[in-house]
Amino acid sequence: MAKFLRFRRLFLVASVVGLAGCAAVSPGEPDILIDRGGPPGISLSVERTGVLFGSIGFAPRDLSVSAMSVQLRSLEAKGHLYEVFATNRAQHVYWREPDVDTEAQRLWVFAGRVPAGRYEIAGAGVRGANVRDVRWIRFKPAIPVTVTADGAAYLGRWQYSPAVDTPEGPQLRVPGTDLVLRDTPEEDQAILARRRSESPIGHRAIDDVLRDLLQQGGT
Repeated sequence: MAKFLRFRRLFLVASVVGLAGCAAVSPGEPDILIDRGGPPGISLSVERTGVLFGSIGFAPRDLSVSAMSVQLRSLEAKGHLYEVFATNRAQHVYWREPDVDTEAQRLWVFAGRVPAGRYEIAGAGVRGANVRDVRWIRFKPAIPVTVTADGAAYLGRWQYSPAVDTPEGPQLRVPGTDLVLRDTPEEDQAILARRRSESPIGHRAIDDVLRDLLQQGGT
C-alpha cells in the first residue's frame, strides 16, 4: 500500500509538471502570459484547453517606459484573468530576455494553453518611469476572444509606439494613444519556433482576433 501511495504521488506530480510545461518557455524563466487565477479547486485537462499566442513590446526600443500589459478576462469563469505582461526592467520579477532587442524595437513573444471558452480584452496598461503610475487604455466595446480546444487564438502584436514612429504593415492605432496593434501571425510564429525549437501552434487552425477587428473597422 505504501509503495502504491508513493507511486500515485509521483504520478500526480509528473502529470502536473507535464501540463504546466505546455505553457512554460523554459525551466525557471518567467513567462509573458501570466495566469492570475480563477475559482479554486478546478483542475483543467489539456483536452479542455486551447492555445493563445501573440507578442508585446515597444517600437522603437524605449527604456523610459517601464512596462506594458494586456488583460484577458474570462466571460465564463468569474475572476479568472490572464495578463500579457512585458517589463523593461531587468530587476523585475517577471523580467524575461526579449526575443528581439534592437534600436528599432524590443519585443517579446508569448504562447500558452488557456481554458477553452469566451474571453474579452477590455484594456491595456502602460507604466512610465514611475512603476506605480499606470495609464489605462480602455476598449469600448471590449475585444472578443474565443479559444477552442482544437485551435489557436492569435491576439496580435501589441506595441507601444509613438505616432511619429508608426511601423509599417496592417495595424490599428488606438485613437489618442501610443498603442498600436499589428497583425503579424507568421512572424510571431517564426520567433516562437526559434525560441522553443518548434512552434507550439503546429497544424492548428488560427483564429486571428486582430484581423477580424481590422476587417470590422477597429474598436
